[in-house]
Amino acid sequence: MNAVTTASPCVMTLKARTAADLMTPNPQSLRDDIPLKEAIAFLVDRSVTGAAVIDEAGRPVGVLSQSDILLHDQRRWSTSDRPRPSTAGRCRPPPGSASRSSGWTRRRSVT
Repeated sequence: MNAVTTASPCVMTLKARTAADLMTPNPQSLRDDIPLKEAIAFLVDRSVTGAAVIDEAGRPVGVLSQSDILLHDQRRWSTSDRPRPSTAGRCRPPPGSASRSSGWTRRRSVT
C-alpha cells in the first residue's frame, strides 16, 4: 500500500482518506495488567510503536506507545535525586562544520 506520494523534496501528499486506509488490520493487543517490562518487550519484538490495551473482558481501555514509555522515563529522571545524563555538546555541529553552508545555524534561546 502506498499511502504517501512525494511531489517534491519538501511536499508530501497523503493518498489515504480514512483511518481504515492506514490502520493495521488484526492488531495484537496488551492486557492492562501486563508488567511494563513485558509490554516494552512486546513492542520491541514486534517492531511496533504502540498497541491497544484491553481489560480482562477484552474491551479496549487505552493505547500504550513507545512515546508513553519514554515520557514516563523522562519524568522519573526529572523528579529523582539521581544525576541526569549530560547533554553537553549533543546539540552542537561536528567540529569544522559550523558554517551556514553546512546547514548548521546558531539560534538564541528565549527565556
